[in-house]
Amino acid sequence: MRLRWLFAFTLACAEGGCVPLATAATPYPFSFDTVKVAEGIYAFIEAPGKAIVSGNTTVVIGDDGVLVVDTGHHPELSRRMTEEIRKLTAKPVKYILNTHWHNDHVSGNSIFAEAFPDARFIAHAFTAEVLDTQVRPYYGEPCAKFLGSQLKPLREAYDKGVGVDGKPLDEPRRERYASFLAQGEVGMVECRAFRYRGADLTFNDRMTVRLGKRDVEVLWLGRANTAGDAVIHVPDAKVVITGDILVHPFPFAVQSYITEWAAVLRKVEAMSAAIIIPGHGPVMHDKKYLVDIAELMESIMKQARAAWQPGMTAEDLRKKIDLEPFRQRIAAGNAFIDANFNAMIKTSAVNRAWEELAGAMKPEEMPKG
Repeated sequence: MRLRWLFAFTLACAEGGCVPLATAATPYPFSFDTVKVAEGIYAFIEAPGKAIVSGNTTVVIGDDGVLVVDTGHHPELSRRMTEEIRKLTAKPVKYILNTHWHNDHVSGNSIFAEAFPDARFIAHAFTAEVLDTQVRPYYGEPCAKFLGSQLKPLREAYDKGVGVDGKPLDEPRRERYASFLAQGEVGMVECRAFRYRGADLTFNDRMTVRLGKRDVEVLWLGRANTAGDAVIHVPDAKVVITGDILVHPFPFAVQSYITEWAAVLRKVEAMSAAIIIPGHGPVMHDKKYLVDIAELMESIMKQARAAWQPGMTAEDLRKKIDLEPFRQRIAAGNAFIDANFNAMIKTSAVNRAWEELAGAMKPEEMPKG
C-alpha cells in the first residue's frame, strides 16, 4: 500500500497549500541535503513536500569501514548518495542496513550494491522475508501500473482545470499539480528501473556491527510501523536512527501495530541518545516529538479499548475516539499536516486499532492495483 499513502499526501498537499515545488521543466525533481549529525555520521535528508517521498539515508563511518542505513526511493538520488559517500570517506562500505521493507527505504539497494559490491545487506528476518515475497514481484510493470492508476485522477482533474475537490485551479495550485504530475511521470520511469536486492544477513532481536573501534547496535524493539522495524544506536555518538518508527511531521500508520508502536517509542525514549534521525524529516536534537507520537498512540489505544464492544465497525469506533488535542498539537494549523493527520491517524491508525481489537489484523503487503 506504500504508494497509495504517498498519493494521499499528494492530493492533500495539492488541496492544502504546500510550499510550491519544482515545475515540470525541472530536469530531475528529487533532491536531498547532506547533514553532519556527529563525528563520522552523516544523514541524507530528503527535500520536504514531494509527491513521492524517499526515506532518509544515514552514513556511519568507523575506523575501518562504513555502515549505510536505508537506500532511498529514487535510483538517481541513490547514485548521487553513493557519490557523496565517496566524497565523505575513502573507507569501504561494509554493511548496508534496511530499517524496514517499505519501497521508499529499499529501492536504492541495487544501486548501492553496484557501487559497493563487497557490502553485505542486513535486515530483520521479517523484513528480509517481505522483501522477497512482496517487494521483489512488485518492481517493474506492477509498480508502474499502480503509480499510473494513482496519477490518473490528478491528471484528469488538472486537464479539466479543476482540483480533485472540483474547485477551479488558481495559478499556484495549477503549478503544484503540474509539479506533482511531473514527479509522478519520473516515478513511473523509475518503477521500471528498479532492480531487486535483498538481505544477506538477518537478525531477530539484536546484532552488533563493528566498524573498528565504533560499535553500532542494531535492535528490534517490537512491532511498530512494521513487524520488522530495526532501530540503530551508535552509543559513542549518542545517535539513534529510527526508520519509520518516527516520521516528521506526521506518522505513517497504514499497516502498523498501534499498541506495540507506543511501547517501542517508549523504549527509544529511554535510550541514551541526544540525536535522533527519523525515517523522514529533519534531524532531531531532543525527544519532544517522539514523546508526542508515543502519547498519541497510547491515547488511541486507551480510548479504543474503553469504547470497544464486539460487533463494532471501524467507523463506530472512530466516533468514540477524540484526537482533537493531538491534531492541534501536531498540525498546529498547517493545512497539509492536518489533512494527512486525518488520513494517517484518524482513518488508518484507528482502523488498525479496530483490527487489533476485532482480532482481524490484515497482513502487510505491497499494493495490488
